[in-house]
Amino acid sequence: MSNKRYKVTYFDQDGCKEQVTLETPYYICRDSATDLCVFDEQACIGNEALLQNMLNQNLPQSNASCVVNVEPLLI
Repeated sequence: MSNKRYKVTYFDQDGCKEQVTLETPYYICRDSATDLCVFDEQACIGNEALLQNMLNQNLPQSNASCVVNVEPLLI
């Protein structure tokens, strides 16, 4: 599975709106209920909480408190 890149918009712990590029082997998109979900090649493997954890592992100083939007980037 090759990595995909996404532009993630989120609010940090201080309430400031931020953007970061996240690279992951998973697909990130909204499900039928419009919730952000993380998918592998076969099924949904996590919800917005997993996405937030993935994002926080890649942030050097702040923590994302609310993910607002995810846009795919072309590699």
